[in-house]
Amino acid sequence: MYERGGGKTAKHSWVSEADTIGSLSYLPIQVWQHHRQRNFRAACGATMKLNLPRFSHLPAAAFLHYIPSSSIRSMNNGEFLELDALLFQQVYTKLQAQKSLIVAAVGQLLARRRRKGTEGGDDDD
Repeated sequence: MYERGGGKTAKHSWVSEADTIGSLSYLPIQVWQHHRQRNFRAACGATMKLNLPRFSHLPAAAFLHYIPSSSIRSMNNGEFLELDALLFQQVYTKLQAQKSLIVAAVGQLLARRRRKGTEGGDDDD
């Protein structure tokens, strides 16, 4: 996780824990794609020829849900993940059903954050 220190010239730095999601600037994540049923596959994107998984820095305002490792089963040497049936039903299915609304809401949150940074407030590196 990355957090921005205090002050206008403060740098982002890695932290092992945070009091709130709002204090974080970015979360490094591995990108996964829904494959079928409760299975997800590692997204490779431009690194597909090398079979390397894709990673991203997710803005903290786009964070939706933490999935505990106890709810995930790794398959095929980490190429696929299977979510626990209860978590899949209670979290993923419900989020997927509201995907268009969630995308719009996260877009608005990120737009507000960018505007705040350009109006002389916090700079959003």
